Amino acid sequence: MSPKARQSPPADRPLARRTARGRRKRLGWQYAELHYRLRTADDPAWRQAWSIAVGTFVGCTPFYGLHLPFCIFVCRLLRLNIVKATLAAQISNPMFAPFLIFIEFGVGRWLLAGRLPTLSFQEVSGLGLKELGLSLLLGSVVVGLVLGALLGILALWIGLRKKKPSFRKKLIDTVSRRYVNTGIFNWEFVRAKLSYDGVYELILRRGLLPRQGTIVDLGCGRGLLFSLLAAARKLAEDPARPEDWPAHGGPWILRGVEANSALARTARRALRGIATIERGDLVRKPVPPCQGAVLLDVLHHLPYSEQESVLARVYSALEPGGVLLIRETDAGAGWRFRLTSAADRIGGIRRWRLAGRHRYRTLEDWAEMLEAMGYRTRVVPVAETRWYADLLIEARRT
Repeated sequence: MSPKARQSPPADRPLARRTARGRRKRLGWQYAELHYRLRTADDPAWRQAWSIAVGTFVGCTPFYGLHLPFCIFVCRLLRLNIVKATLAAQISNPMFAPFLIFIEFGVGRWLLAGRLPTLSFQEVSGLGLKELGLSLLLGSVVVGLVLGALLGILALWIGLRKKKPSFRKKLIDTVSRRYVNTGIFNWEFVRAKLSYDGVYELILRRGLLPRQGTIVDLGCGRGLLFSLLAAARKLAEDPARPEDWPAHGGPWILRGVEANSALARTARRALRGIATIERGDLVRKPVPPCQGAVLLDVLHHLPYSEQESVLARVYSALEPGGVLLIRETDAGAGWRFRLTSAADRIGGIRRWRLAGRHRYRTLEDWAEMLEAMGYRTRVVPVAETRWYADLLIEARRT
């Protein structure tokens, strides 16, 4: 056979690579879903209770090494939570397994022989392998049923007593759910960011963005604000929605710009069908005509001249009465500014950025520059800024 005949056709190689890449993606998605189910309790109380009861029963069986396959099979068959069942099956972990086996064997011998065993070496060695195994198997079934029922009822009682999730929690869960298949880190980051950074919720709750039209997020990152807008529309009729929240807006045309290719890719995957995310340098990229624009924690990364250039181009793109929301750091806030700038530098080191690239301004400087361009400004109080020098500026085109 000639060397050419032994070689694989070139077309097979890209196909093989695509197939392997597809398998890796599927495994990544499955792992992300597993992590999501482990970190959340989104199942109804009855399903969680049954999952724990089944997992406990499987964990009591003497088929060590097969508990995980059994849990997967039963939960797939009954549509239960595999993660919770697998965790419950850990009742037979090395710390408790000896005591569990002792109890199961004793119960089995009591059912078969009518008396509890002394568990002496002579008595155990005198039993045949069949009788020994039958005692352990019968005892494990009884003990598993009793423990499974008790723990399942306890889980059901706890689940039914849990308070219904607040509207804020539902928002965070709905937003972060979009990021599960973009990677576990992204999902965890989004949950933490929305939980501890109140500016996104503030923008939504105060109705600071236009109710319809085009909204542009310059430096959108992972697209958290757009995800939050979409989640608010989805939960508009939720009974947990507070009465003081403004009615949901839309339809919007959502457009984001992000220079970081990894973040832009994450935003595209999370916001597919909701927003258009473009990768590009916001200093040079044209700003499309819009009714609203957002610059959250972006401008201090730019030189002063480019800050003015971006703000001027946004002003030209805004329709009369359009709004620009800016979150920046007030360089005149004393010790709070020093604390905030130190946190920014630490974050920059973590992302392998040089620490000296931040250009801050005082609140007075921001207001003076914006009003000289034609904006009408006001500062929106942010409750989370007690210890930090962050401020949210609403600038409207006159």
